[in-house]
Amino acid sequence: MTDTTANPYGTDIADDDLNTPSATLERQADALLRSGEDKTFGSPQPLRRAVQEDAQAAADWSRTRVVRVRSAIEGEPVKSSVIALGVGVIIGLLLSR
Repeated sequence: MTDTTANPYGTDIADDDLNTPSATLERQADALLRSGEDKTFGSPQPLRRAVQEDAQAAADWSRTRVVRVRSAIEGEPVKSSVIALGVGVIIGLLLSR
């Protein structure tokens, strides 16, 4: 039987010397990346809670937009109707193609 784990080129793939400058630099880079992840992501939270917070933020955003649109329509109803008619005509033309 042949050994499938042996390296056919006779050199080891793993570098056993952990005190080389490149190994030290690699460890320092790994430490920097880990500290950056902690700053970026913070403490992990459950997925369900994160989705609920995002849904709440989307609902708040849409409520403020609805209030703005409603007040704009109430303030200038003729202009809003003409804009809605124009948008409807453009959508109708695009869909008829």
